[in-house]
Amino acid sequence: QRTVAVPADSNGHVGAKNFYSYFFVVMWAGLMGQVGEFNINWLTADNKQIAGVNWYKQDLSGNTAHYELWSNGKILATYSYESSHETNKNPWWRTNGHCDLRKVGRKLTFYWWATYPSFEIPEIENWECAKISMAFKCHPVYRNRLVTHMGIRSFIFDKLGVQHWKDVPNRYPGNADMIVKGNEGKMYFRGMPRPQDEMTGTKYFLAKPGVNKVEFYHSSFSSPAPTITAEIREAWL
Repeated sequence: QRTVAVPADSNGHVGAKNFYSYFFVVMWAGLMGQVGEFNINWLTADNKQIAGVNWYKQDLSGNTAHYELWSNGKILATYSYESSHETNKNPWWRTNGHCDLRKVGRKLTFYWWATYPSFEIPEIENWECAKISMAFKCHPVYRNRLVTHMGIRSFIFDKLGVQHWKDVPNRYPGNADMIVKGNEGKMYFRGMPRPQDEMTGTKYFLAKPGVNKVEFYHSSFSSPAPTITAEIREAWL
């Protein structure tokens, strides 16, 4: 287990009433019957749980695992999935795993497999996140059956609503992956659907056989011009 304190903001204040977290996790078993658990908790200075997410697998014969959403010591929702290498069955395989959490006042918005379940928790409205705890667990009896791949590859915490002048970062930071799937009519950022970034009336195109010309436009104040790398991939059959 590890607990990390949230650093002070640009005004010197420690704690975030409103915040956003992005995390990239992996949770899949190499063999049937493996077990394990890990979680992330966003806590106040006095260890009250503002929000939490928990992955666990206790199926001793098969491959069923679970993902829980928590707040203030209570389970808000539980989802089941198959902890295999099949991307259509496991949202936490090595190429999936994108997830996030947003707290604005009393509202918590989680992520689960291209959906954003939200909950109103009145008691947490003014609670401030002062630290983040991560824990990885396995019962000693089953230590030799620990889930093969279980961990956090990336974690970002942003405090929202800081009243201070600053250089607002680009919506898409350097080396960010933006994927447009024309056959689905959807766009993805860091592996998660981002319909809010679409312009009203957007029509997705499909690459035609032969030479295709794709044009990119950027704001006039963008100097120097951005460097963009695009890849058009043939659909898998």
